[in-house]
Amino acid sequence: PYGDAPLNAFATAAERVYVIDRAAATSARGATFGVTALNLKGDTVWSRRYPYTPVALARATVDSFVNRLMSPQGPRPGIPEAAIREPLYVPSFLAAVTDAIAATDGSLWLRLAGTSGNSQFLVIAPNGNLVGTVPVKRSVLVSAIDGDVVWMIDRDEDDVPFVVKARVRR
Repeated sequence: PYGDAPLNAFATAAERVYVIDRAAATSARGATFGVTALNLKGDTVWSRRYPYTPVALARATVDSFVNRLMSPQGPRPGIPEAAIREPLYVPSFLAAVTDAIAATDGSLWLRLAGTSGNSQFLVIAPNGNLVGTVPVKRSVLVSAIDGDVVWMIDRDEDDVPFVVKARVRR
């Protein structure tokens, strides 16, 4: 659950593939993540690193995850705690980026790791320049972005999903 393997996002209309290097930071200072834009031939269009503020992974969060797995209702009841913890990858900090969505115009939206009720999406233009940030409720799944229109899936108080269409003004 705390993996930091690279993410990929595909902007087919813009003929781009984005590879997001989101390796967890090892220090709170000077943390960066990388984005490489490739064309459909596999050639690098641009490659950049972006600074971010890493979020520490709380020990209580890991303990809660392990306890959920071991609970009688969990997927691993009866398995010794050491057998769960030993192979578990637990970095000091969360991966910088938790989700990546490529828009139809070739821009890239990256959900940054955080601990507040809202997530921040970092928006990167097709040329690699930072455009800005967009706050979104953490529970919302951003599904598609077409220009300034964002399609999302949210859930009501009964956990019933519903579709939200929003317009982002620059």
